[in-house]
Amino acid sequence: MAVQKSRKSKSKSRIKKNNILKKKILKNNSLYNINIKYLCIK
Repeated sequence: MAVQKSRKSKSKSRIKKNNILKKKILKNNSLYNINIKYLCIK
C-alpha cells in the first residue's frame, strides 16, 4: 500500500509540474500575440 501511495503522489507532482509549465507557455504565447498585435497596429 505504501509503495502504491508514493507512486501516485509522484505522478500527481509530475502532473502539477506539467500544468505549471503549460501555464507559463500560455502566458508567454499571450504576451507574444499581444506584441504582434501592437506591432501590427503601429
